[in-house]
Amino acid sequence: MKKGVVLFSIIVITVFGVRLQAQTTANGFAIRAVQAWKAARYADALKWFEQAHTLEPEKAVYVWGMARCQEKLGHINEALSLFKEMLNMDIPPSKRTEVQAKVREMKRLIQAENAAKKTGRVQVGRKTETGMTIRKPVQPVRSRHVLKQALLWTGVGIGALAIGMNVWGFVQGKDTSGTYPEAKSRQDAAKVKYYVAGGLYGVSAGLILAGLLIPEHPKGMVSVAPVRGGMVFGYTTEF
Repeated sequence: MKKGVVLFSIIVITVFGVRLQAQTTANGFAIRAVQAWKAARYADALKWFEQAHTLEPEKAVYVWGMARCQEKLGHINEALSLFKEMLNMDIPPSKRTEVQAKVREMKRLIQAENAAKKTGRVQVGRKTETGMTIRKPVQPVRSRHVLKQALLWTGVGIGALAIGMNVWGFVQGKDTSGTYPEAKSRQDAAKVKYYVAGGLYGVSAGLILAGLLIPEHPKGMVSVAPVRGGMVFGYTTEF
């Protein structure tokens, strides 16, 4: 009985030891790295690839994994260094071609970033240290004399609407067909349209006059900027 217990303990310890060794080998770290990569946990994947590379630095596949993780994290300079390191390793011709393409891509990104820093522009699609992708910033849309033009064209539009209302009322009032009550009803409706058209004429004239009176100040402008849930409009000028 005691021999059976001892034998069972030895088997358990051996199996546990094999599992522990598998988890601490380069291959074990690489398995964890691949799992993290598939889950888009690139920082964790990088850590496991680095562990595997420390144990087996001659394996280019670990350097490739580290470089791709750095690229996903937005660490372009680090990724470039690792891709260049791969070119000094013994890799198949097809893989070498792929790595060379990555080197060229990283160099283009770095050049674009340096140019963006000089011009003060943000590089669209670039990822930050935290992995967040930089989107194109929405700049306020500025247009000079927009208020003046808006008033003038709105006044013209309302004036056109008033003319249409007036014509409609005129045609309706001239229609004397049918019974007297029907003709009387059409004439009353035509009068209402005349009154509405008169009001619209007044609004149109006021808007056009306001548009004509506003000076075309070179520094006057309307700013339009999108915000969460709507838009913000503003008009600034010097008097």
